[in-house]
Amino acid sequence: MTLVVLVLFGGGMAYAFRRLRPIFRERGEIQAQVTGGSRSPGRGAGRQGLRAEDREQQIFSTASTPVRQHRRTITGISATTAGATVIVGVVGW
Repeated sequence: MTLVVLVLFGGGMAYAFRRLRPIFRERGEIQAQVTGGSRSPGRGAGRQGLRAEDREQQIFSTASTPVRQHRRTITGISATTAGATVIVGVVGW
């Protein structure tokens, strides 16, 4: 019985990480887009300031994307942790 539970646990973890890894990768890309270099030091502040405002407006108009992505990762981690807790409880029982 314990062997079956551990095989199910291993399969569940492999599935969870196969699903979560691309989500985390995409989350990093979105984070880099949002926080990445809206103003470059060393360039003139005159014209670059207007372009930076346009770029910031475009980036932050899609502010729901990072929130949605964060929610997906938190939900995935929570589900994985809950499943692992159940398996440990079954094996320890």
